[in-house]
Amino acid sequence: MLTPAPYQPPRNALRLRRLGIDTHQEAVVYMRKDCDVCRSEGLDSLAQVQISHNGRRLMATLHHVTSDI
Repeated sequence: MLTPAPYQPPRNALRLRRLGIDTHQEAVVYMRKDCDVCRSEGLDSLAQVQISHNGRRLMATLHHVTSDI
């Protein structure tokens, strides 16, 4: 009998975390400007990015941060 392998997110998947920042119902993503995804995709601040989680998708505005959250 085969045992299913544990779930492993895709290599380009990022971890989502709620920060408790009031953005007036706007979906906002905060990412470090020097992260691998921002650099490889050429993402600038205020870019629109698609977020997928548990089969749901939404568009969010990207903001760059320089601190470790």
